[in-house]
Amino acid sequence: GQDPRSFEWPPHPGRVVAALRSVAGNEDLAVLRSLESLPAPTVHAAAEFGAGRSRTYVVTNRIDAKGGNLSHPGRTSGLRERSSVFPANPRIQMVWDPEDVLSDAELASLDSMARRVPYLGRSTSPVLMGVQRVSDVRVPDGLSAFVPSEGGDRQLRVPYPGYIDELDGLFEAGLSAWQ
Repeated sequence: GQDPRSFEWPPHPGRVVAALRSVAGNEDLAVLRSLESLPAPTVHAAAEFGAGRSRTYVVTNRIDAKGGNLSHPGRTSGLRERSSVFPANPRIQMVWDPEDVLSDAELASLDSMARRVPYLGRSTSPVLMGVQRVSDVRVPDGLSAFVPSEGGDRQLRVPYPGYIDELDGLFEAGLSAWQ
Protein backbone atom coordinates (compact mmCIF):
# COMPACT_ATOMS: atom_id res chain seq x y z
CA GLY A 1 0.00 0.00 0.00
CA GLN A 2 0.89 3.65 -0.12
CA ASP A 3 3.15 5.10 2.55
CA PRO A 4 0.77 6.87 4.97
CA ARG A 5 3.40 9.58 5.55
CA SER A 6 3.22 10.73 1.92
CA PHE A 7 0.44 12.88 0.57
CA GLU A 8 -2.13 11.53 -1.88
CA TRP A 9 -3.30 13.69 -4.76
CA PRO A 10 -5.68 13.28 -6.32
CA PRO A 11 -7.60 11.17 -3.82
CA HIS A 12 -7.71 7.59 -5.03
CA PRO A 13 -11.01 5.96 -6.03
CA GLY A 14 -10.15 3.16 -3.59
CA ARG A 15 -10.08 5.71 -0.75
CA VAL A 16 -13.53 6.99 -1.77
CA VAL A 17 -14.97 3.46 -1.79
CA ALA A 18 -13.34 2.78 1.61
CA ALA A 19 -14.99 5.96 2.93
CA LEU A 20 -18.35 4.80 1.58
CA ARG A 21 -17.84 1.41 3.28
CA SER A 22 -17.12 3.16 6.57
CA VAL A 23 -20.65 4.62 6.63
CA ALA A 24 -22.48 1.74 4.93
CA GLY A 25 -24.90 -0.53 6.69
CA ASN A 26 -25.47 -4.19 5.83
CA GLU A 27 -28.26 -3.13 3.46
CA ASP A 28 -25.72 -1.07 1.44
CA LEU A 29 -23.19 -3.85 0.81
CA ALA A 30 -24.81 -5.07 -2.43
CA VAL A 31 -24.54 -1.65 -4.09
CA LEU A 32 -20.93 -1.25 -2.92
CA ARG A 33 -20.14 -4.64 -4.46
CA SER A 34 -21.73 -3.41 -7.71
CA LEU A 35 -19.56 -0.28 -7.58
CA GLU A 36 -16.36 -2.25 -6.92
CA SER A 37 -17.04 -4.40 -9.99
CA LEU A 38 -17.16 -1.41 -12.39
CA PRO A 39 -14.08 -0.38 -14.37
CA ALA A 40 -11.97 2.27 -12.65
CA PRO A 41 -13.31 5.83 -12.90
CA THR A 42 -11.58 8.82 -14.45
CA VAL A 43 -10.68 11.34 -11.75
CA HIS A 44 -11.01 15.06 -12.47
CA ALA A 45 -8.83 17.06 -10.08
CA ALA A 46 -6.43 19.97 -10.04
CA ALA A 47 -3.06 19.11 -11.53
CA GLU A 48 -1.51 22.06 -9.72
CA PHE A 49 -1.01 21.98 -5.98
CA GLY A 50 1.09 23.62 -3.33
CA ALA A 51 4.11 21.80 -2.02
CA GLY A 52 3.16 19.11 0.45
CA ARG A 53 3.94 19.94 4.02
CA SER A 54 4.98 17.38 6.58
CA ARG A 55 4.37 17.62 10.31
CA THR A 56 5.93 15.29 12.81
CA TYR A 57 5.21 14.78 16.46
CA VAL A 58 5.70 12.19 19.15
CA VAL A 59 2.78 10.56 20.92
CA THR A 60 3.61 9.75 24.52
CA ASN A 61 1.88 7.59 27.07
CA ARG A 62 1.13 9.07 30.42
CA ILE A 63 -1.01 8.07 33.31
CA ASP A 64 -3.62 10.70 33.89
CA ALA A 65 -6.15 10.32 36.68
CA LYS A 66 -8.61 12.36 34.60
CA GLY A 67 -8.46 9.88 31.72
CA GLY A 68 -8.43 11.21 28.20
CA ASN A 69 -7.10 9.87 24.94
CA LEU A 70 -3.42 9.98 26.00
CA SER A 71 -3.89 7.53 28.84
CA HIS A 72 -5.14 4.53 26.87
CA PRO A 73 -3.05 1.51 27.89
CA GLY A 74 -2.82 0.23 24.30
CA ARG A 75 -1.41 3.46 22.93
CA THR A 76 2.23 3.27 21.92
CA SER A 77 4.75 6.08 22.02
CA GLY A 78 6.32 6.90 18.72
CA LEU A 79 6.98 9.36 15.98
CA ARG A 80 3.96 10.26 13.88
CA GLU A 81 4.25 12.04 10.58
CA ARG A 82 1.47 13.68 8.57
CA SER A 83 1.81 15.14 5.09
CA SER A 84 -0.61 17.47 3.38
CA VAL A 85 -1.17 19.01 -0.02
CA PHE A 86 -3.01 22.17 -1.01
CA PRO A 87 -4.64 21.84 -4.45
CA ALA A 88 -5.22 24.89 -6.63
CA ASN A 89 -8.87 23.79 -6.82
CA PRO A 90 -10.33 21.55 -4.07
CA ARG A 91 -13.14 20.16 -6.28
CA ILE A 92 -12.82 16.54 -7.39
CA GLN A 93 -15.03 14.45 -9.66
CA MET A 94 -14.86 10.70 -10.13
CA VAL A 95 -16.59 9.60 -13.29
CA TRP A 96 -17.45 5.98 -13.89
CA ASP A 97 -18.02 4.93 -17.52
CA PRO A 98 -21.55 5.92 -18.57
CA GLU A 99 -22.01 2.51 -20.23
CA ASP A 100 -21.48 0.81 -16.87
CA VAL A 101 -24.30 2.54 -15.03
CA LEU A 102 -26.01 1.50 -11.87
CA SER A 103 -29.78 1.62 -11.39
CA ASP A 104 -31.48 4.74 -10.06
CA ALA A 105 -32.09 2.96 -6.75
CA GLU A 106 -28.39 2.02 -6.49
CA LEU A 107 -27.36 5.61 -7.28
CA ALA A 108 -29.76 6.91 -4.61
CA SER A 109 -28.23 4.48 -2.10
CA LEU A 110 -24.69 5.58 -3.03
CA ASP A 111 -25.71 9.24 -2.77
CA SER A 112 -27.17 8.63 0.70
CA MET A 113 -23.91 6.98 1.81
CA ALA A 114 -21.77 9.70 0.19
CA ARG A 115 -23.63 12.43 2.07
CA ARG A 116 -22.78 10.68 5.38
CA VAL A 117 -19.01 10.55 4.70
CA PRO A 118 -17.37 13.17 6.95
CA TYR A 119 -13.79 12.93 5.62
CA LEU A 120 -11.46 11.08 3.27
CA GLY A 121 -8.64 9.22 4.97
CA ARG A 122 -8.11 11.38 8.03
CA SER A 123 -10.31 13.69 10.06
CA THR A 124 -8.06 16.53 8.89
CA SER A 125 -9.46 16.03 5.35
CA PRO A 126 -13.15 16.99 5.59
CA VAL A 127 -15.26 16.33 2.52
CA LEU A 128 -18.74 16.94 1.11
CA MET A 129 -19.70 14.15 -1.27
CA GLY A 130 -22.64 13.37 -3.49
CA VAL A 131 -23.48 10.97 -6.33
CA GLN A 132 -25.43 11.84 -9.44
CA ARG A 133 -26.06 10.59 -12.95
CA VAL A 134 -24.90 12.99 -15.65
CA SER A 135 -25.48 12.70 -19.38
CA ASP A 136 -22.72 15.05 -20.51
CA VAL A 137 -19.45 14.70 -18.61
CA ARG A 138 -17.23 17.77 -18.77
CA VAL A 139 -13.94 18.44 -17.07
CA PRO A 140 -14.58 21.64 -15.07
CA ASP A 141 -12.25 24.59 -15.58
CA GLY A 142 -9.09 24.26 -13.52
CA LEU A 143 -9.26 20.45 -13.34
CA SER A 144 -7.37 17.78 -15.26
CA ALA A 145 -8.34 14.20 -16.04
CA PHE A 146 -6.42 11.40 -14.32
CA VAL A 147 -7.07 7.97 -15.79
CA PRO A 148 -6.08 5.01 -13.62
CA SER A 149 -3.58 2.91 -15.55
CA GLU A 150 -0.37 0.97 -15.13
CA GLY A 151 2.71 3.19 -14.99
CA GLY A 152 2.48 6.94 -15.35
CA ASP A 153 3.67 9.56 -12.90
CA ARG A 154 0.72 9.13 -10.52
CA GLN A 155 -0.81 5.80 -9.73
CA LEU A 156 -4.30 5.60 -8.29
CA ARG A 157 -5.57 2.78 -6.08
CA VAL A 158 -8.87 1.58 -7.47
CA PRO A 159 -11.55 -0.78 -6.14
CA TYR A 160 -11.84 -4.25 -7.69
CA PRO A 161 -14.15 -7.23 -7.20
CA GLY A 162 -13.59 -8.39 -3.61
CA TYR A 163 -12.38 -4.97 -2.39
CA ILE A 164 -15.25 -4.53 0.11
CA ASP A 165 -14.57 -7.99 1.58
CA GLU A 166 -10.86 -7.12 1.84
CA LEU A 167 -11.68 -3.84 3.65
CA ASP A 168 -13.94 -5.74 6.06
CA GLY A 169 -11.17 -8.28 6.72
CA LEU A 170 -8.63 -5.53 7.42
CA PHE A 171 -11.08 -3.85 9.79
CA GLU A 172 -11.75 -7.10 11.65
CA ALA A 173 -7.98 -7.62 11.98
CA GLY A 174 -7.57 -4.10 13.39
CA LEU A 175 -5.53 -2.93 10.38
CA SER A 176 -5.76 0.25 8.31
CA ALA A 177 -7.26 0.21 4.82
CA TRP A 178 -4.01 1.47 3.29
CA GLN A 179 -2.28 -1.73 4.39
